Amino acid sequence: MRKLKNHKLFIFDVLIFFISILLLLVIPKEILLMGVFLFLVPYLIFTKRFNSIVYISISLIVSLIWMLFANDLYKYEGYNINILGLNSYPLIAWTLGLFGMYILFKQHEPSKKFIKNLVLFSISYTIVLLFLETVAYHIFEIRNAATAGYPGLPLCNCLHAPPWMQISYIMMGPIYFLICELVRNRSSIPLIVKKIFNSFKR
Repeated sequence: MRKLKNHKLFIFDVLIFFISILLLLVIPKEILLMGVFLFLVPYLIFTKRFNSIVYISISLIVSLIWMLFANDLYKYEGYNINILGLNSYPLIAWTLGLFGMYILFKQHEPSKKFIKNLVLFSISYTIVLLFLETVAYHIFEIRNAATAGYPGLPLCNCLHAPPWMQISYIMMGPIYFLICELVRNRSSIPLIVKKIFNSFKR
């Protein structure tokens, strides 16, 4: 019964995601993402996923830290809405993206081994990241004027940014995963280190 309920929630989550993507065609990205973010917490409470509120709080904190360092490297065509001096589009996009990827992965966690899950999450996250960046750049024509002069990644011609910023994009997923696993297991860093060591022993 619980599996059936989780399956229905998963389908509903995916439906909301694709509706949000389609709404980008008619609603400015900043307003849409802000609306999704404000809708998400009541939605999680209504569906009784209280632990998820912790994970979205973590993604918001990670995104805030990132924006404190990189805010000057975001300036999109059109208008930009700032929240406390930070560009709202990348702030909320990172918050929702990290959170969504982690939740979807945990619903279909392929292994009980920590290292294997970390590797699989990192690969899945990178694929989804590059796919969304490609769609945003080439289909929705969302362009970051602040880094437009930098070359994009090969093949997809997306993620136009300095090399250190491109690497940071790819690393943010695994870092967020590690933080969430620490919180989820209510464990300490030594226990995570022990799990990593045990994974290599098997």
